[in-house]
Amino acid sequence: MAFFKPNKWLLCWLGVFVVIIQLSESNGNQVQDERDGLRKTLVRGTVESKATPVAGASLYVFRNTLIAEAVSNDDGQFEFSLDSDASVTIVIATENKIRQVVSLDPSKKKNQKIQLAGRPKFLSGRIIDNQGMGVVGARLQLRGFTYEDETVEIRSNSKEDCFSTTTQQNGRFRFEGVSRAILDSIQVSGQGIVPATLTSLNFLNEIVLVVQPARTLQGKVFDRVSDLPIPNVSVSAAGEVIAETNERGEFELKGQPAFQPLLVTAQPQGEAAYLLRAERVPVENGFDPVDINLGLEPGVWVKCKVRDFGTDGPANAQVFYFPTPENEDFQSYVESFLARGAVPPGATDSNGDARVVAISGPGVVAVSAPGFPPNESVNKLTDEQRAMLQQVTGGSALTAVAWIDPKDLTDEIELGFLVSKGRTIDVELVGSQLDASNQLVVHRAQSKNSYAQNFKGSKFSAEQFQPGETRQILIHTPINELGAILELKAEAKSPVQVKLESTGSLVGKIVDKNGDAQPGLLMKFEISTAEGYREIATQVFTDANGRFKKPSLIASLNYRVAAVRLTKRLNKAQPMMMNGSPEMDSRWYVAEELKINSDEAVDLGEIVLGATSQPTPKRTPKRTPKRTSKLLTAGDKAAANDVKSLASMPAGEVSDSNALSSALPSVIRGVVTNESGRPVAGATVSFNTWPNRAGDPKKDLKLSPVVLAQSRSDANGNFQMTIDEGLQDRLIMAASFSGQVEAGEANAALVVVAKKMGVVQVLLKEMSDPSNLEIQLAREMIVRGNISLDVASGMDGMSADSQFELMIDADVRVYDVKTINQIVAGLQEGVSLEELSQKHEPLSVLDPVAGGVPRVWTLSSSGAFIVRNIPINAIFEVHAIGKSGVQQKTMVISRPIRGFEFKPSKTSTDKMLLQGSRIKMGLKPTVVEE
Repeated sequence: MAFFKPNKWLLCWLGVFVVIIQLSESNGNQVQDERDGLRKTLVRGTVESKATPVAGASLYVFRNTLIAEAVSNDDGQFEFSLDSDASVTIVIATENKIRQVVSLDPSKKKNQKIQLAGRPKFLSGRIIDNQGMGVVGARLQLRGFTYEDETVEIRSNSKEDCFSTTTQQNGRFRFEGVSRAILDSIQVSGQGIVPATLTSLNFLNEIVLVVQPARTLQGKVFDRVSDLPIPNVSVSAAGEVIAETNERGEFELKGQPAFQPLLVTAQPQGEAAYLLRAERVPVENGFDPVDINLGLEPGVWVKCKVRDFGTDGPANAQVFYFPTPENEDFQSYVESFLARGAVPPGATDSNGDARVVAISGPGVVAVSAPGFPPNESVNKLTDEQRAMLQQVTGGSALTAVAWIDPKDLTDEIELGFLVSKGRTIDVELVGSQLDASNQLVVHRAQSKNSYAQNFKGSKFSAEQFQPGETRQILIHTPINELGAILELKAEAKSPVQVKLESTGSLVGKIVDKNGDAQPGLLMKFEISTAEGYREIATQVFTDANGRFKKPSLIASLNYRVAAVRLTKRLNKAQPMMMNGSPEMDSRWYVAEELKINSDEAVDLGEIVLGATSQPTPKRTPKRTPKRTSKLLTAGDKAAANDVKSLASMPAGEVSDSNALSSALPSVIRGVVTNESGRPVAGATVSFNTWPNRAGDPKKDLKLSPVVLAQSRSDANGNFQMTIDEGLQDRLIMAASFSGQVEAGEANAALVVVAKKMGVVQVLLKEMSDPSNLEIQLAREMIVRGNISLDVASGMDGMSADSQFELMIDADVRVYDVKTINQIVAGLQEGVSLEELSQKHEPLSVLDPVAGGVPRVWTLSSSGAFIVRNIPINAIFEVHAIGKSGVQQKTMVISRPIRGFEFKPSKTSTDKMLLQGSRIKMGLKPTVVEE
């Protein structure tokens, strides 16, 4: 047995060794190379020719562009690293000539072997000039090829000799290793010739490429006013930028066609404010350099911001500048414009910003935003101005224009353009009597001039708002006898909530001068607007006794009431012409400037057609709403029980019984949005009442709220909950920290919680209108931390039998940004938090007892924890309470930045932590005496 055991271990190690060898062989050429800190695929292989290793072969590895290089050793072996195992294209060259192009898959398990062909393919041809003479010494540079569906790009400045060749005697050349089947392009250049490009089409037969003789353009770019040279100006010919001026403003353009006219353009770069200049170079005999000097007109930058009114975000547009005929430099600008044939626009960036250069004097800035109709500024253009700008923009549709007149070159001009396709604003109706079956009649919703539209439900959309527009929209639910007047501005934040009010009613009787009743008259109702009277789609007929009744008319409007006798027609298709004479409806205005109040019945009495005097309306209440609510009094049994439970609270006086008596709202509704104003769906909205505090922090922190009602926001962020009268009995009276006993309503709150959002708490006593709440949630903050039992002893984490609790202090104080920065500055100077709290009032004080903010989400046996639902710019305490009652607390400031730790004062031992760092809390074990 003594001999067997060592051999057993020997066999085990031998087995491991064999496995390692097998793995090494199976991986072959693919291993993980981590020498540079990144995981890379190491590719190994050999280059052979007729089974003989090829030494000194150059391998160029491509994935679209060159990504690696290698050279084979004396045994033909090579290796290179890749950042992935995706397929690559390899060009193998020997003696500075391409021998072969292959595709390689690095993911293969075996050693890569590249077998060179015996006779490589090649391209050949001849370069001649327009006189038929061979061009000697012309350089041919391979720019790209396609192999097995992969397009490879060769750098134009590549120094590898295998990717280029030169023409020999009589202009002949031979390009080794490249076939017409894979060729993409070859660039031809040389002294005294215009650069040209060869493609596979040139190699259909014996190639004869005729190149043009070249000339050189040289000159200087200068400031036309100061005559000083301008450096860093891009000078181009034939549309391609090929030169840049030096510090002396000089440039040189080689390789330009010698016998054709050229357009030379100077485009200033960087922050230099100069107009682009274009000038035509005439044809000259000979090949001598041509001198050309370009004087640039100095100007000023015009900064433009183009904004989409519908989205309140940036708009894609092009911005143009052009001087007007009144400008003294108009003629020289036109000459440059005619030379280049277009005005270069400034395109807006992702923020909607663009800029163009303008010269002193009158001018115009035009905006072309595709998809946007022209605004009022374009509609005010004359035909001559419109024709001029259409030519300047190259026929692009004009969206907006602005006239400018910079006096000198020191002016700074900033323009804002608001383009609009017509904004849509959502309108939501609120009211306890509304439901999904409501029939709405809405006037002027589709556009400013639209007639009435019918909608079903409690929502509709107002469309086609233009910047600055204000529209009066009438909303009417005849069945429910509710209505509203909405003065809606185009800039209003969508959705807009509207509370409907009770409508009024109108009755009357129409008679003629003889007192005879007038049946069958159509009663029409018009309202007074800024554009004059407009008819609304609400009309009735007089009955057999001449009476009419309109049970529901929107309150607070000025009405004009008309009685119309309709012309009789044989049929609907017959025109209103009979016996050659037009037949017209007869119309009488029986009441003008008639205002009807909410819940009011107006009786116009007997109205005589054609009377000169207006009837005197008789006004009576339309109906009296009956709403009752049960009030909680100090004598109620439930309240008495709650008062008894306050025995353990700090001493204090109970408020007057009248303070404990209040009616709950019958409904609580509103909308939940995020910081950007977008609706938050799925938010939990709880109406809670706070339980009594016992005065013990440990017990108080563990109290749970009593949820009276709960709702969730829908896809549009809307929520609604009905508050039953019986919930009044469940309100819990509680003692405040000052010892004062407060009514149940004072301790009731609405708490809104959403996933990955901060939490908002609204006290019932702070709700001015519980039926129309707007609650905005900010993004949540997260605090991560760790608790150890004994920091001094070096223990990290908790033992298995450790028992402790982690809780959040009762008061979470939320401040605005400016105030929280002042508090942080004070803490850094050593001012205590208690003193700072007296100086700075918070926006709100959240109480976790009311539910949701903030709380510990995870707590592991190792002492790690996460606290979520923390509002931004809040200050609170994290309490760690051990089994023996020992406490450790850390104060936290939640801010959306990386933070640091510091002590709030010289005498305090409590650490203050800016959110962003990790909390570390240490609980030292204590000995409890029996």
